Amino acid sequence: SEGTILTPGRVEQRLSHPSVSVTDVLHIIHRTDDGKGFETRTNIGYASSPSRLTVEDYHQTDSLKSSAMQEMATNTLTVNSTMALLSVFTLGHVKFTPRATVYYQNQQMTSELGWQTSHQPSYIIHQPSNPNLYANNSIFQHFRGMVSADLSYQVRRVKASLALPLSYNWLSYHDRLREETGKGLVRVWLQPSASVQYEPATGWTLNGSVGQTNQTGSPSMLYGGYILRDYRTLSRYDSRIASSTSQTASLNASYKDIFSMFFAGAGVRFSRSRNEVLYGQNFDADNLATTILIEMPT
Repeated sequence: SEGTILTPGRVEQRLSHPSVSVTDVLHIIHRTDDGKGFETRTNIGYASSPSRLTVEDYHQTDSLKSSAMQEMATNTLTVNSTMALLSVFTLGHVKFTPRATVYYQNQQMTSELGWQTSHQPSYIIHQPSNPNLYANNSIFQHFRGMVSADLSYQVRRVKASLALPLSYNWLSYHDRLREETGKGLVRVWLQPSASVQYEPATGWTLNGSVGQTNQTGSPSMLYGGYILRDYRTLSRYDSRIASSTSQTASLNASYKDIFSMFFAGAGVRFSRSRNEVLYGQNFDADNLATTILIEMPT
């Protein structure tokens, strides 16, 4: 993109953002004649997202006045392995399926910002006195161990399920350029969910579900060094790892008649979320933006 900013000179902004990812999946199902057995699935993935942002400021004669170039790379390794024992316990129409999951994510982010200046303009980002303030070299790790008891019920026109996953979560953020800014979080979460499907008559279906989920903030909101966002803004986060909780409930009714090609449906949904923190943003005279954390549950 390019445009005129305060002066007749031209400002150009170019972004290159290629990405590559590789995923390996191992999925094994073993089931006996009576329906018992086990299922295991392992996903291993690696993704790399390098990017380069260049901002160039020109004189009216189209000669280069100054330029800033930022190179950034994000590399992510993810391992997710799940094992379930199929139909181990059956009581009437109720089946009990225990599950266990191990999850690990390692994300590294590096960035570096460089300047070439023949004349310091008043409207383009100023060259820093401390280059380390405008660089990043951080690592984010998330380990989760989870066990779950899944119950399912099916008879005639009724299907129901209940899941009770209990997880242990360990999260860590380490900034290699700022040793004092290590951040960590340990949480134990129970995230129950239930669903029911009922067919009262031919063509009619009623669906209901409730559940609770817990989430953590993105590691992209934790970096401590300024990152070039565009030709006039540098931004960084002054934050910590935080979590949020959400509850949802829904009820839907649908009718379909495939012979007359008539379809109808209606539903209601409720959602509630609670965050541990709020975020605010500060701007200073040098076009430096800092997103700060406010310790106030919402």
